[in-house]
Amino acid sequence: MKVFGLTGQNQKLCLTLAEGVVGDLAERGLEVSVLIEGADGFDLDRPGKDSFEHRRAGAHEVIIGSSLRWAQLHERREKRPPQSRELAGALTADLLILLGFESEDHPRLTVLENGEYGEPGVGSDSRVVAMAGAAPKRGAGKPCFSLEAYGEIADFILAFDNSPIPAVCD
Repeated sequence: MKVFGLTGQNQKLCLTLAEGVVGDLAERGLEVSVLIEGADGFDLDRPGKDSFEHRRAGAHEVIIGSSLRWAQLHERREKRPPQSRELAGALTADLLILLGFESEDHPRLTVLENGEYGEPGVGSDSRVVAMAGAAPKRGAGKPCFSLEAYGEIADFILAFDNSPIPAVCD
């Protein structure tokens, strides 16, 4: 499974970009999975639901299924954040998009709020292979895209193969 990350300081911009790119890729017929690095203590469940009550009672995992979808809730008792590799093992897809997981070693596109590519660390981080911003400008010899260029970014992700990439911005 191909793995590619989207990161940035503005979570809303990253999520909007990710939704557009995932939508474009899904329209092409690809199966795309998304792994999101959640904040400590997040919960999709709520008190009173059977799944919540079983987890509170001590269940290690609970799976809920219907004719439309299924979900698995897994309790982590080791109190350390999971690595994307651990979580990805449960997924099947053509492409895995990682949102967050910035400390891990995978290629990524960084979303910049103001389109300025001189931000500290961006140009020197070898894991950042492309950038996107509101007003893209040439930067650090890396491809740069506008925030609405979903199809172009999807093309880039699909073609990315860890080869050196020339700058493509004017």
